[in-house]
Amino acid sequence: MARPGPKATASPALAQLLQVVQRAIQAGDHVRIAAALEQAVRLAPGNGALFHDLGMAYLALGRVPDALAALRRADGLRPGNGATSYGMGLALEQTGDDAGALASYRRAASLAPKLAEAHTHVGNILTARGDYAGAAAAYQKAYAAAPATTQGLLCRAKGLVVQERREEAGQRLRELAARAPDDAEVHLVLGLFLAEEGRFDEAAVHFERSIAIAPRQATSYAGLATSKKLGEEDRPLLARIVARIDAGDLPDRHRMTLHFAAGKALDDLKDPGAAIVQFDAANTVRKRLAPFVRADFAARVDRLAARFTRAFFDENAPLGTDDETPVLVLGMPRSGTTLIERMISAHPSVAGGGELPYWNEHARSLVDAGDDALRAAAPGLRRDYLALLRVIGPGALRVTDKMPFNFLWLGLVHALFPRARFVHCRRNPLDTCLSMYQTQFAANWGFASDRGDLAFYYRQYLRLMDHWRAVVPADRLLDVDYEEATAAPEDTARRLVEFCGLPWDEACLRPDRNADSVKTASRWQARQPVYRTSVERWRRYEPWLGELRELLPG
Repeated sequence: MARPGPKATASPALAQLLQVVQRAIQAGDHVRIAAALEQAVRLAPGNGALFHDLGMAYLALGRVPDALAALRRADGLRPGNGATSYGMGLALEQTGDDAGALASYRRAASLAPKLAEAHTHVGNILTARGDYAGAAAAYQKAYAAAPATTQGLLCRAKGLVVQERREEAGQRLRELAARAPDDAEVHLVLGLFLAEEGRFDEAAVHFERSIAIAPRQATSYAGLATSKKLGEEDRPLLARIVARIDAGDLPDRHRMTLHFAAGKALDDLKDPGAAIVQFDAANTVRKRLAPFVRADFAARVDRLAARFTRAFFDENAPLGTDDETPVLVLGMPRSGTTLIERMISAHPSVAGGGELPYWNEHARSLVDAGDDALRAAAPGLRRDYLALLRVIGPGALRVTDKMPFNFLWLGLVHALFPRARFVHCRRNPLDTCLSMYQTQFAANWGFASDRGDLAFYYRQYLRLMDHWRAVVPADRLLDVDYEEATAAPEDTARRLVEFCGLPWDEACLRPDRNADSVKTASRWQARQPVYRTSVERWRRYEPWLGELRELLPG
């Protein structure tokens, strides 16, 4: 609890209000805390500490806009305070402004290097973005700031996870769960780790323990709902999720998570009418958190097609290397990229990289840069990407990168790695778009939260892929259809292995036995034998297609 400044101390009325605040803190009564602090800041309008405390009280009540206003006032009155910057990060993250939150957390960490919480949140946001190297560095700083605490030890384990040191990470997490059995976040992180490993029953135990400790949360409920196919015996779980939504005491992002979880549960229970209500509610929040501007995306596709032409590749041949390690599995999210990557990476000569953020981070600015800038950057881009792949598969002949959005950067990657292979995953557009609409991703993609925006984005994606087929050699780009992959998995697997220039191996027939961890929304599906129940799944939702009908064949 902050203390008032010198002038405020002289006020008996303010002193009395602060006593009320202290009693309310002891009682856990955030409403009384905020009410008393509102009076306090009127008595001491120049006291930044009081505005900070008021902002944090508003945050506890879920009054995020009020919290931001109070914290910004505190920052103006006492600039350079790490705790206030951290509070602003918390508020901005709840609004969906992850970029603003990240900047605030980084500022807090710079101003207060011993504030482990700030480093922790930097690591969490970078993990969600797929910047695992940056996340590992942030988690290490959090551990260094508080090495003997549960939070510090948890960050050490999180750092091991993002570095793919999974055996050591699992050991650390289990030790920490035994040491801190009443810490909800420890059980949540361990549950997510086990789910990525495909150990869903064990994960469920820790999700339930996390909920028992901290009922006002969402992620553990989502973990339970997405770690298996729910049946009639799971209706009590659905009732618990709906009850948490109805309680009305959660910030928007947590409500969104619960709506997605409830929708998934109802879909499993074959109640599409009730499921779509939940998915619509989830996407109402997601659209507010991450707006999408159609004209901006169409202009980007225009620029990519205009820049990366056959003439460009001919004129810039010296940019490339002969290394043929990279195999990029790309396409729209939910188009089968996980299945196809796991078929390929089941091969003993292939290492699975999962969704690498490298090109999303490095290509965006370069595709619009001049040729001189691109030539200057090319050696470093090639070197660093290959170094990343070598960490993933030190002795592998091929390493996969299944970031779906690499379909945007295919031209740049081809210029730098003309012998790289691109596997383009295609799926029925309605199945693809509905699956995106009904899935919560680590990052909020605004276009996925509106049926009309999804249809627009999909058409732009098709336009760009048509361009790549016209300018990239046919032996570098392979189209694979999800429907064919599930109907004739051996034929598909053999095509993939041949395309990668490798000898056939029977392991590619059992992608469900692939030992690689799965960090994406497909973590449960990826552990199942190849199945066809998701083919033409859109027909269940035909009454609610809306603008997605534009994607039906003419």
